[in-house]
Amino acid sequence: METMMRELSSQLGARGWTSVLCFRSEPVDAVREFLSLPNVRLEVLPELHRWSVACQAQLARMLKRYRAAIAHLNFLDFFAPYAAVARAVGVARVYFTDHISRPENHILQKSGWLKVAAYRAAVPVTKVLCVSDFVRGCWLASGRLPSDRFVTVYNGVDLDRCDRSQAERASFRRRYGLGDGDVAVTQISSLIEEKGCSTVLEAARIVCAASPAVTFFMAGDGPRRPEYEGLAERLGVSGRVRFLGLVEDPVGQGLFSGSDIVCQASRWQEAFGLSIAEAMACRRPVVATRVGGIPELVQEGRTGLLADRGDAAGLAASVMRLVQSPSLRSSLGSAARDRCAAYFDHRAIAAKVIDLYQLPA
Repeated sequence: METMMRELSSQLGARGWTSVLCFRSEPVDAVREFLSLPNVRLEVLPELHRWSVACQAQLARMLKRYRAAIAHLNFLDFFAPYAAVARAVGVARVYFTDHISRPENHILQKSGWLKVAAYRAAVPVTKVLCVSDFVRGCWLASGRLPSDRFVTVYNGVDLDRCDRSQAERASFRRRYGLGDGDVAVTQISSLIEEKGCSTVLEAARIVCAASPAVTFFMAGDGPRRPEYEGLAERLGVSGRVRFLGLVEDPVGQGLFSGSDIVCQASRWQEAFGLSIAEAMACRRPVVATRVGGIPELVQEGRTGLLADRGDAAGLAASVMRLVQSPSLRSSLGSAARDRCAAYFDHRAIAAKVIDLYQLPA
């Protein structure tokens, strides 16, 4: 998100616009420095996720102080009164971006007339930017707003930064004792069952039994980490699965470039899959599940391989195909990079967002 916001702000600055970026908590120094552009202002609105009158008043005061022409809301409740507040203080256009993954059992269905009427009356939004066609399809099926309010705008990835990260491959592999013939398989996600962590560990048991050259890495953290570490122990793969904890910058720290295969075994209906896009930009083949928006990134047999949700044997079989064929890893990785360049380049995505803003010349 910081990468996208910086690029969006840079392009707005070139057009003479100020960009005000709002955080729920004080950004760390590294983020402040990264976002330090002449036209950027940083604000902290700690209670913005609440529906209280006080928090809405705080939002209104900030929008009035900057005389905002555009309000673009991320990671906030769509049905909360943010859009109405923004309109009330003179903001011309209000945008939401929907990043939210749907539950595993999510069913596309039309909302009842009362809910549709409530949404259309209470949410005066100009456009809803959906991070995948899957997300857009969920909204269109619900009928809660007119179909022309929704547009697919994928998340963006900094391709140049991913290229520079290739220099970190050797360092990553030395750090974990990986030789030239060793294969690193990595999943980067929160350690929650919605991300299919137990499926990855079950697949690791199958793969490690078939190949002594494979090491699995689980990058991320969460309250269930001890449970997954215990599962790895019971499956007999604790020596072949490395739990890395939270990795704040997987690209910059060489996690993608140091890996040979990247997994994303999500069980829920993934809205997009940013770690998948970053892996693809780093020329890594991805083995993922066929859920939500993931097939819009990972094309079976072209940019990666797909397995069914919860299918550890299928996931393991796909990983083994790639373990046994360096040439397939290379060809899928190259095609993945090409797809990223065509669809997920953060510069092109930022330009598309600015076009949607309809800013005056």
